[in-house]
Amino acid sequence: MLHENESDCIIECGMTSLNTEVQKFLAEYKRTHPVVYIIRHFDEIKSLLHLGDADARRLRIGDSKHRIYSDFEYFNLSDSGSLSENTAPGSFPSPHLLKEAKADFCNFLDILTCAQLHSPLKSMSFFDIASTPVENRLYSYALALTLSELTNDNFDTACFESGQDAIRLIIDLKEEHSLEVITRIIASIRRIAKNPIIYDVVGLEKALSSAAYFMETDYLPLLSHGIRNCVDYMMVDLDLPDTISKEVISQKRRTKVIGCFHDEMPGKHGWQNKTRYEKYQQARTLGCDMVQLTQNAMTRNDNDDLNAFVYSLHLAQETPLPLIAYNTGPLGRSSLISNKILTPVQYHASNSTIDSFNMTARQAMRGLFATFIFDSLKFYHFGASVSWSPFPPAMHKAAYNELGLEHSYQVFETTTLQNIKEITSSPHFGGASISLPFKASILPSIDIKSSHATAIGAINTLLPLRDSLESDKFSLEYQASQRNRAGPVIGWYGDNTDWLGIFECVHKNLSPRNTIRSSKTSALVIGAGGAARAAIYALIQMGCRKILIFNRTLQHAEEVAFHFNSWANIAEIPAVIHVIQSISDPWPVDIQPATIIISCIPAHSIDSQRPANFKAPEKWIQSKSGGVVADVSKS
Repeated sequence: MLHENESDCIIECGMTSLNTEVQKFLAEYKRTHPVVYIIRHFDEIKSLLHLGDADARRLRIGDSKHRIYSDFEYFNLSDSGSLSENTAPGSFPSPHLLKEAKADFCNFLDILTCAQLHSPLKSMSFFDIASTPVENRLYSYALALTLSELTNDNFDTACFESGQDAIRLIIDLKEEHSLEVITRIIASIRRIAKNPIIYDVVGLEKALSSAAYFMETDYLPLLSHGIRNCVDYMMVDLDLPDTISKEVISQKRRTKVIGCFHDEMPGKHGWQNKTRYEKYQQARTLGCDMVQLTQNAMTRNDNDDLNAFVYSLHLAQETPLPLIAYNTGPLGRSSLISNKILTPVQYHASNSTIDSFNMTARQAMRGLFATFIFDSLKFYHFGASVSWSPFPPAMHKAAYNELGLEHSYQVFETTTLQNIKEITSSPHFGGASISLPFKASILPSIDIKSSHATAIGAINTLLPLRDSLESDKFSLEYQASQRNRAGPVIGWYGDNTDWLGIFECVHKNLSPRNTIRSSKTSALVIGAGGAARAAIYALIQMGCRKILIFNRTLQHAEEVAFHFNSWANIAEIPAVIHVIQSISDPWPVDIQPATIIISCIPAHSIDSQRPANFKAPEKWIQSKSGGVVADVSKS
């Protein structure tokens, strides 16, 4: 069976994998195919299978052998998603709650196969920070958390919303570890924080750093365990003998390796020591993806020496290896601000459990504004009727303050495009949300549009394109690097994120029974404005291929249908948009009743027009399996 299904499928082995002969076969099979060991809290397994103590003990002993015969590992979290193990076992959750388990496992498979790199949800724009690797962002921060902190029942998961770009999971060799607990914590971080994970095993005795010492400790097994869990980044000590380092790096699969070296007692002018450059070259030779060089700051001059070292490397390398470099200790804090890649930060600096990481992401960001590396920018919400805006300035102000951003936000009502052009010409214009009636009418003025905005034929997000003497003026890579920086505006970039919100809303609330099937599922969109366009695009991205649209002005509905039918034909997507011409029309007999209904009718008057007072006829709402009704009403 395994040989006949070698690709494009998932094979669940069940209890058969406890058989010795099958396990021997899996040990060979994993050389060419990914074999995943799925773990669950054992008390839950015992309860679900109604096992006695003796049977449970035998099953646990047999199950633990799967770690030997697999090359990947995954923890199936209970539906609470708690970081704590103290969850009530045995209860069967509702189908909607099981969607979290499905999303978690699908995400793990995407990571394992790198499928997330090709997801249609990924924007093709450099402005989409979520799709930009952290090492390529202008400044990025890694929240440092120890395994003991994360396994504490009183751990505050609010720290995952502290502005970091990654989570640095620190595992101390001096503490006892359970591989199962590490796997569970990694799964919990992925569910709750949704940040890349940097896996860092610390506590090596440098005075004993020999090949024999590394082999005798848990250091190498713990590194291998990180690779098994498909962590995004892994720290590898450059004091490892090169033969061992090469062996570890050769097994990294999709995990990126950060070669790291720390000098606790560097002496005077440590950054001028040739060892720093040698360690950088060692990381390059070993095949590391990044390198981290740090030392304990002895004087404040060490920060100047560090800047000189970084600059000299920049001049010497044609293709420099991404470098994380900073000084540790109280005298090295300013170097944390100037470091660009994965600066380690704490949630509460005053309560730091790790002496080196005594700065929060908020403090680091404020430091960038205080030193004029970043500039205060002005953001807006433009539209003809936005005084009711669901994004009030107070909310943005609170968010800016929490993240250390010194920006402002203003709701600006206007009915003329000229007013928008005047405001956005300011060097301190940072960006804007766009509402009716400009979502489609502003398109001719847009210099560059995202692929999503082009497909939808409307935008809701406006960003400035700045003049440049350093790069092609319309290079999106350069433009994205100017985030949080003021400068002359020479054009606009337009994007549409409405569809993402609609996608998530429908996807999270659609029951498994109504899972979208391209040959069967149908949807109804009410309205024909910018939100309706975004809704249709979201449905197509979800796999829905039979979409009906109704609007009180028939011509507008036909224009939207023509736009998407033409786009789908060019994109070779077999989607068909049907127009319901009248509220008295029956539901088409050859199309299944809609399981998704999205209302895109504005809730407020636009240009003195009376808001629509629409009531869908019962004949359009006849799905026997229920479904999702989403109201995305806004101006």
